[in-house]
Amino acid sequence: TRSLTRRSVAASWSSTSRDVRVPTLEHAFAVREGSGAAFDLDVKHADQIDAVAAAVADMGRQDMATLKMDVASGEDIAALVALEKRFDIMVMAKLRLKSRDDLALVVALREADVAAVEIWFDDLNLLRRATSFAGDLIRFGTYTLDDVHCCGLSDSLAVKDPGAVWGRLLGAGIGLVMTDRPEALSRYLMTR
Repeated sequence: TRSLTRRSVAASWSSTSRDVRVPTLEHAFAVREGSGAAFDLDVKHADQIDAVAAAVADMGRQDMATLKMDVASGEDIAALVALEKRFDIMVMAKLRLKSRDDLALVVALREADVAAVEIWFDDLNLLRRATSFAGDLIRFGTYTLDDVHCCGLSDSLAVKDPGAVWGRLLGAGIGLVMTDRPEALSRYLMTR
């Protein structure tokens, strides 16, 4: 990636930003060192997650990174726990909550002492059940980005009616909201 420019990655970007070098992960860590920033590394190809975890560990930056890993079975949860132990890095489970059957995975994640889960859902009632099964042992997170959200609970709606989006999510047990409107979310949280 050292030789990549934004031009070579995405030709549709504006011409003023096209020649900017894509930073390496090592450079990004160095720039944010001491800031308290953490990097949420969403490895899109499961066969590359060990290499990414190893690279972070080789840089000694486990305190600045979280990896994400899809979980759909007990075997996936065991692999997540093994990855955390092998590289001393936090791994956030990514769970697609489709039916009541998936609640067993929430219980298994709790029993495996997984601290954080990015959750995707189509039913707020099912989400409430999942978060109640986990209690205070798992922090659940989801997105409200306009392009990426669940149940129509998007940033555009949230800025018009924060309680209808962020309030419902928080009420259902979501503890991490990933948003493009952090100032609006912060204002809402101060009034709650």
